[in-house]
Amino acid sequence: MADSSASAPTTPDDSQDRLPALAPVYARLKDLHIRTELVRAGQANTAIVAPASGIYDAQASRIQEAVERRSGVRVPIVKDDAPEAAVPIRGNLILLGNRSTNRTVEELYNRYFTLLDLWYPGPDGYEVRS
Repeated sequence: MADSSASAPTTPDDSQDRLPALAPVYARLKDLHIRTELVRAGQANTAIVAPASGIYDAQASRIQEAVERRSGVRVPIVKDDAPEAAVPIRGNLILLGNRSTNRTVEELYNRYFTLLDLWYPGPDGYEVRS
């Protein structure tokens, strides 16, 4: 005769419901912001964050010059170890690099906000997010 006080065996699906989530779980999607104003009312509304190592300094300068040509405003370039680049992010940023080259991207990666690393988007790849 079976012991009626013993709990029923669990199925693999049942046990999955009790495991702690490794990544944050969201019940609702955030508002989409299709347009990001890099310049607003004649003032910079973003900063370009380049790795302190200097590996993307040339690209940061090219982006800065392109924004200035279009808007007449010079947006700042800051290094990834500057307070302006710290997470949580408090404004619009243009981040250059990936989790292995940029501290800000690394912190976003560690918090599961982006999976931008050496494997994704791959060799010679890039990603644009708004």
